[in-house]
Amino acid sequence: MITNESAYCAHVGYRFRRVGAALFLGLAAASPNAARSTPSAQLAAQALPFSFDEVVAYFHHVLGNPSFKVNDRLFVFVDSDNLDESLTIAISSVEQKISILLLTTGDFGLNYIREFFEAPFFREAETERFYGILAAGFGTRSTEFARFSTDTGIFEMQGWIILNMEFRPNGLFATSVPKNM
Repeated sequence: MITNESAYCAHVGYRFRRVGAALFLGLAAASPNAARSTPSAQLAAQALPFSFDEVVAYFHHVLGNPSFKVNDRLFVFVDSDNLDESLTIAISSVEQKISILLLTTGDFGLNYIREFFEAPFFREAETERFYGILAAGFGTRSTEFARFSTDTGIFEMQGWIILNMEFRPNGLFATSVPKNM
């Protein structure tokens, strides 16, 4: 039995990260296209102005800790160095879409997304619009940029902030951001 309140919170946070990651990984593994590399999946780098590998390399550099490679199209990063907040970032690619799922318990984790918006493969105008999406608060929104489109969902549940952002070529439909939550 855990008696210390902070130890209990850390234990619950650890279990939530494990369950959240397992749920995400299970859903990704259940996708018929998630585990196999198809010619259309290889075109993702050509359809978007940045590639899946560039996004994974960016987070690897920024977080400074290794990712968990689930398969060639799904990587998970867990920041276990911060004792005050939890952070898990999953990056996946299915065909011509790249998705980022962030689970965090506070603003510290959102800083990684803010920094990602300033990655070298984004233009300044795109970065400014990303900040606007984040500033709009919780909910879902679709945004069309000149070079790509995004579907973003930002939610809060029992102290957790959940951000899901899908990047896709203009004209493709969204698949990962839940509507009406």
